[in-house]
Amino acid sequence: MFNKISQKLILLALGPVIFFSLILFVLINFIFVNTIEKNFKQKLNDSSIYVNQTINGIIERETSKVSILARETELNILIKEGYKKTGIPYKIYKTKNGVPYVKFKKVKTKFDYLVSLTYWKEAMYNQANNRYRGLELFNEDGKIIGRSSGKKKMLKTKDYDNMVMAVLNKNTVFKRKKIVSRIEVNEGLLYLKIFVPVPTDSNNPYGGIILSYPLDRDALLEIKGKTESELKFLDEDFNSKYSTILFKSNNEILNYKDYKELIKKGIPFKIKNRGEYAIAIPFTNVKDKNIGYILIIKRIKELQELEDKFQNIIIIVSIILIILISFVILLEAHKIIEQINKLVLGIENIENEEYEVIEDGEFDIYEFELLRKKYNAMILNLKRNIEGINYRDEALTRMNEELMMVIKEKEKAYKMSIRDGLTKLYNHKYFQEKLLEEIKKSKRYGASLSLIMLDIDYFKKFNDDYGHQVGDKVLINLSKVLRDTIREYDIAARYGGEEFMVILPNTDQIGVRVLAERVRQVVEKTKVENLKVTISLGITTFPVGCKEIKENEDPVKIRDIMIKQVDEALYKSKEKGRNRVTEYIGGES
Repeated sequence: MFNKISQKLILLALGPVIFFSLILFVLINFIFVNTIEKNFKQKLNDSSIYVNQTINGIIERETSKVSILARETELNILIKEGYKKTGIPYKIYKTKNGVPYVKFKKVKTKFDYLVSLTYWKEAMYNQANNRYRGLELFNEDGKIIGRSSGKKKMLKTKDYDNMVMAVLNKNTVFKRKKIVSRIEVNEGLLYLKIFVPVPTDSNNPYGGIILSYPLDRDALLEIKGKTESELKFLDEDFNSKYSTILFKSNNEILNYKDYKELIKKGIPFKIKNRGEYAIAIPFTNVKDKNIGYILIIKRIKELQELEDKFQNIIIIVSIILIILISFVILLEAHKIIEQINKLVLGIENIENEEYEVIEDGEFDIYEFELLRKKYNAMILNLKRNIEGINYRDEALTRMNEELMMVIKEKEKAYKMSIRDGLTKLYNHKYFQEKLLEEIKKSKRYGASLSLIMLDIDYFKKFNDDYGHQVGDKVLINLSKVLRDTIREYDIAARYGGEEFMVILPNTDQIGVRVLAERVRQVVEKTKVENLKVTISLGITTFPVGCKEIKENEDPVKIRDIMIKQVDEALYKSKEKGRNRVTEYIGGES
C-alpha cells in the first residue's frame, strides 16, 4: 500500500538532516550509558530480594530444627518436671504392662542443663559449627533455667524477655500457639534468635527453648550463592566486620561512613574509584533501631569492557540510519503532514459531535485517498449507530422509570408488611426473624445479646373502663417511649396485644437492666388521658443467662428458649406486684 510513498520519499532524499542527527546521537549515547547503570541497579535490587528470601529460608530451616527438638520427650520432661535422662535410677516411667523403660534423675545444678543442651546441639549441628550456636531453656514463668552459650559474643537472653512472654502467651488474654524470632547484635556479631514453645502444639506451654544462630561469614557465604554478589556485614557505625571476600586488597574499604545516608535509605550507589555498585539491607532490633547492615556489592568492570567494544559501532550505525530516515522524512514531511492534518481535523470534528465526511479531491496520494474512503464509511456507520443508540436510550429510560415505580411500590408494601398498624413498631413476624438473625451474629462474634419483654399492667381495665380508644392511646404512648429510649440499632416490636419485645444487640446484663428500668420509669411518669400507666418487664441475656444452652445449640431453639425466659421473668414481675423489672438468670428469675 505504501510503495508509492516510499518511492517519493527516497527520490526526495537529497541530503542529511545534520541537526536532527546530532540530537539523536546524543540521545542514544545518553540512553545507552543510563541503561548500563539501570541494569546494575536492578540487579542489586533483585539481589536484595534474594538476600531477604535466603534469610527467611534460614529462619524457616532453623525454626524447623528447634521445633523438632521441642517435641522431644526428654526435653519436655526436663522443662516440665526437672528430670533428665540418666543411668542412675531415681524416677522410672513405665509402660502399660509395668516394665520400666527409661530412667530419669532430678536436675539439681545448671551444669545438668548445660550437658543436655550441649548434647542436643551436637545432634543438630556438625562439630565445626556447634560452638557458634547457642541454646537456652526457660520455664513456664519466663525465667531462664539453662543455657549453652556457644560463642562468647552471643547476647544472653534475660529473664521474662518480651519474646519469651509472647511464646508463653503471658502478654495476651487470647491463647494461641506462637513461634517468634528477632535479630540482635552484640560486640559486632549479628545473631538470629528463634523462640519456640515446649511443646509446640500447645496453647499453654510449660516452657520453651531459644536458638541463637550467628549470621557470620558462613551465613554470608550461604546467602552469596543466591545473589551472585560479594557481601559484607556492616555494624551500626558502618564498619566492615566480616565479608565473603576471602583475601583483602590494599585498598579494601573498612568503613563506609561516606555512604551512610544512601545505606540508611537503601538506595543503590557507586563506590568511588572501585568500579563497584552496592546496596544495603538494614537490620533492626525490637525497638526499630538499626543494628547493622548487609552490603551487597557487584563489580561492573568486566561488563563495561564488553559493552565498550560494541558501543562505538552501535552509535555509528545508529547515526547512519537516523540520517537516512531523516533525509527521507524531512523532504516529504510537509506534504504528508498537510494531508494528515485534514484527517486529524475530521477526527476533532467527531469529538465535537460533528459527523462530516471529507469531500472527494482533498488528497492526491493514493494511500491517503483510501484512508479518506475508509474514514467516510466509518462516519456514515457511526451516524447510524448513534441514531440506534439514542433510540435505545429513550426506551431504556422509559423502562427504568417504570421499574423504579414498581420498586418503590414493593418497598412501600414491604415496610407496611413488617410494621404494626397501630403502634408503627415492628410486628411479631419481623421480630422472630430479627431475633434469630441477632442470635446467629452473637454466636459468630461472641457478643452479648439481651431481650426485654414488657406488658402494660391492668391493660384490660383501660379498655373496659375508658374504652378501646384510650387503650389504643396507651399502646401508642408506650411505643413512642420505646422509640425515644432505645438505641438506633435496637429493635422494638409489638409481640401481641399489650405485650412488647425489645432486642438489644451487644448489650450485657448491666446494660439491659439499666435500659429496662429507664423505660419503666419514663412510662410511670407519663400519663395518658390523665391516667397513670405502669408496665412490668422481664429481661434475659445470651449467653450469660442461658447456661442450659449447649455450645452448638440450634439458633432456632435458642430463640425459643430466650422468649420463654423473658416470659417467665415477666410473669415473676406480675407475681411480685407489677411495675418492676425481673431478670432471668440461670434457670431462675
